Amino acid sequence: MGRLWGLSFLPEDIIPVAYESVRQLATNQQHKQLAAYFSKQWLENPQFPPRNWSVFKKRYAPTTTWKVLNKM
Repeated sequence: MGRLWGLSFLPEDIIPVAYESVRQLATNQQHKQLAAYFSKQWLENPQFPPRNWSVFKKRYAPTTTWKVLNKM
């Protein structure tokens, strides 16, 4: 289910389709709950539509992304 976090690097119009592919990989109850939360909070919530959090072709990334990348 770590693939959910990678959705932010896709174009906003592809995110819902890619999410469905990831959601279908949920094999246990915890993964299904996480997928449901992600959908409700990040795909269906009008306050946080994918266009607000997709970083595809943007010249910046959230600070936490840079922190993670610098630790690799």
